[in-house]
Amino acid sequence: MNKYHVSFLQYHINFITKYFRSLQDEDKTFIKKHFQSVSTRHEFKIVEKDIRECRVNLIIHCKTTHYIPNIMKAQGVQHGSCIRRFQKLN
Repeated sequence: MNKYHVSFLQYHINFITKYFRSLQDEDKTFIKKHFQSVSTRHEFKIVEKDIRECRVNLIIHCKTTHYIPNIMKAQGVQHGSCIRRFQKLN
């Protein structure tokens, strides 16, 4: 928090695999590392991270200048490398 921001937004974001297919252990590890690096790079904090068999739940705190479309792009939802990595789940 800096002198220009006196409040934070809190988002609860859910990612669910297509057809509820299970995530493997290496996929879960990749997701943890990826979300952590993105949160550091884009300056928001992951307060809670719950990675289960077929879903990922995140609760994040961010500055009021952040909003959902930018955060989703930052998480790599539309990023080609993530899509290619998880192509086998489709």
